[in-house]
Amino acid sequence: MIVVKIGGGAGLDLPAVVQDLAGLRRPFVLLHGANQLRDELAAALGRPTKVVESVSGYSSTLTDDDAMDVFLAAYAPPSGSRGSTAASCWARAIPGSASCGMGASSCCATTRASRAR
Repeated sequence: MIVVKIGGGAGLDLPAVVQDLAGLRRPFVLLHGANQLRDELAAALGRPTKVVESVSGYSSTLTDDDAMDVFLAAYAPPSGSRGSTAASCWARAIPGSASCGMGASSCCATTRASRAR
């Protein structure tokens, strides 16, 4: 089994990722992030994402109490659903896959072959 981790940022080329994954001939589990959704939600709530830079030049998101609340809201499954909206989209886009019903940053799709094991 292959574990595939993709980002959740605005620059992600989802059609290309789906095309690549659809061509896999091995079972896989897909994990994805929700940074774009988190940032959009934070801005809409008037709590913009804060980024800090280390002395060596690495950028990181500052996660204070407000940021953690936004993070949890963005990464949680939508109310009344069994998984994230993105997970459902992946499950429809990748032949033989299904949502595993976890949050946006957790496993989102598994191939039929991996579910059979």
